Amino acid sequence: IEGFPKCVLQDSVHVVDSWGNGQTAASWLPATRGPTASWSPESPIPFAEVLQGMLPKFVGKARSIGLSCIHVGGTWKVTVTW
Repeated sequence: IEGFPKCVLQDSVHVVDSWGNGQTAASWLPATRGPTASWSPESPIPFAEVLQGMLPKFVGKARSIGLSCIHVGGTWKVTVTW
């Protein structure tokens, strides 16, 4: 998907390889973890954390177009009905 973050497998964990749309880890981190979050370029960002942060927006968008959408907390499960 154009503009969507890309991941690579590093030490058995999928981590962000590129952010897309001009984003960087340095801008993403304080926006999601808060302004006092510390980060170093040697510390990769888990791709699952990025996706987990997108789930509430996805659910909201699905609901805004008339779908019944439920995210099961603590999982990747999303149930959608129309």
